Amino acid sequence: MKTFLNYTLMLVLGFVLSSCEKDLNPIIYDRIAPNNFFQNENDLRAATTSIYWELKTNGWGPYRVSDGSAFIMNEGATGEWMTKWSWDAFQSLNWIIGEKMVYGFYESIVPAVTRATYMIERIKESPVDDAVKNKYIAELKCLRGFFAADLYHFYGPLPIIVDRELAYNPSPDYRPERPSTEWMTGFIEQELREAADMLPVTQQDYGRCTKGAALMKLMKFYMNEKEWQKARDVSSELMGLGYALQEDYQQIFSAANEGNSELIFVVTSEPREGFGLLLFSNMLPPDYRSSVGVDYAAWNGWRVPWSFYDSFEPGDKRRDRILTKYPSKAGGEVDMRAAGEPGGLSFKYPEDPNNPGQWAGNDQVIFRYADVLLARAEILNELNGPNQESIDLINQVRDRAFGAGGQSPEVIVVDEQFEGNFTDNAVGAITVNNFQEDQASLSYRTTTNDALSASKAVNLSITNPGTEWWAIQVRADNIEVEEGKSYSVSFKALADKDVSFSFRAEGSIAHTQNITLKANEVTEVSFELTTPHATGGSVLFLALGNSAADYDLWIDDLVVKKNAATGGGGGYRLELADYAGKEVLRDRILLERGWELWWEGVRREDLLRHGSYLDVAKQHGGSNASSKNLLFPIPNWALIENPNIIQNDGYN
Repeated sequence: MKTFLNYTLMLVLGFVLSSCEKDLNPIIYDRIAPNNFFQNENDLRAATTSIYWELKTNGWGPYRVSDGSAFIMNEGATGEWMTKWSWDAFQSLNWIIGEKMVYGFYESIVPAVTRATYMIERIKESPVDDAVKNKYIAELKCLRGFFAADLYHFYGPLPIIVDRELAYNPSPDYRPERPSTEWMTGFIEQELREAADMLPVTQQDYGRCTKGAALMKLMKFYMNEKEWQKARDVSSELMGLGYALQEDYQQIFSAANEGNSELIFVVTSEPREGFGLLLFSNMLPPDYRSSVGVDYAAWNGWRVPWSFYDSFEPGDKRRDRILTKYPSKAGGEVDMRAAGEPGGLSFKYPEDPNNPGQWAGNDQVIFRYADVLLARAEILNELNGPNQESIDLINQVRDRAFGAGGQSPEVIVVDEQFEGNFTDNAVGAITVNNFQEDQASLSYRTTTNDALSASKAVNLSITNPGTEWWAIQVRADNIEVEEGKSYSVSFKALADKDVSFSFRAEGSIAHTQNITLKANEVTEVSFELTTPHATGGSVLFLALGNSAADYDLWIDDLVVKKNAATGGGGGYRLELADYAGKEVLRDRILLERGWELWWEGVRREDLLRHGSYLDVAKQHGGSNASSKNLLFPIPNWALIENPNIIQNDGYN
């Protein structure tokens, strides 16, 4: 492996404080000796920021939109992206070991893992307060887990340096073999889980890792590994963090709408050299006339293939972001189909009027909430087969695509914090009911449980749960709902033994949601309700009958929301009855993910998970596709430096 650091000197990248985004953009101070650095929070912040810079490195980085980037590796021969440039070997999947398209990511990210390890270990030894150290360690763990997961996805298990001594004292004699799959996957899982548990939900500085960013990568990792139950648990966590769909699909990606409620993780951009997004320059023809007055450096390469454009359903507004005609500098329009172009132009990211010609200020989206909704739909289908919740989740995304709006703004229908005391069987909007008094027995009160919350929660001591699911209920009655609107439920729960019960809705909403609690573990429950079939009253309740005997349950922060702008009930909405089996709905979800997430660098990963990548690649230029293309080749220089690394199967 290459020597990445020496023991006495390292490059530390600082940052400018003039804006939130600029906090992640470096100024090179100089080479700093470890013995005079890592002494205060500013040092730790600068050290951590240097690892964020690994994402973009002067605009041509591994998480940008350039050759050798994760974006290109995940889009080639997938049917939604192609280039007119002479990248024939790459697009046909005749991957050449010495080509930057397949080695650039490896070359950048393997040493980035080492640098992250170095920073983590130095911060651990810093005299700074532990709470401050843990904040930056959590961010570095998130990035290191992110890097490791992508290296594993592209190349399989690789020797990476996550050990203190190896990071501090790199040796030319260190030539490890490739680790086992079990070691690599175990490291990724542990790293991202630890990061998620340590990170805050929001960061003061936009673009830094959050709990949502770590959980998103962990959920995707579990999905790719077919760990569906674990993926479901993480998706539940994500849905309780406060993200929401934007009402306007286009505005998600606008330079003027940075930090919107749908975004989970982005690579920040600024409209200046080395700090912006190269998308427009990679794509636009030289005669394109900008609608916002930008004089582009236009390289006329990337296109959205016509076959993908034509796959959209009539009325899908997401297709409008693909231009089939463009305004010409010579006047009038150029009809790209008529001109023999292989595809249209992607304007998923709206033009940035401050672009100096090459470097757009649009932040590059890595993760967003629509992906969470579609991922959970897929997860639940894999676990349970076709189900109403999966259909409802997909329909949330389709509602926006066909013009019915997004999730925002939200209206709080029920917000019960249980701060009062019970009057008879009622506290606030909630009642506790025993409908099988001849058998079921319980007591209830509001009290403090420090494990759940510093404030009051409702506490139920269930001696005998009865024999029927309906025997004991915690109810919210007479909840008025509207046909076609979208509703969600969230609450926190804690039990002193393993227990399962269900949440149910009756009336204008018919919904059942199974809930499982592990003993003495706080669970944040969050889910979408079935869309109301009529406007009118509904009853929402926890059905605790026939659950378990002799246990205590605490419930707090019960919230029901109406996502007021969602709905419409149009003919574009999916119906559960149309999906007879898991395979049918799985195929539909893959289509939906393509229409929603095109050109976001996820398609190859999705196709691999669905077992469709090689077949799709053969249809879209990958004439040489074979099983070897399930992984990329390890670059020759890595094999020369360390002959103990074995090349991936099929590459010479």
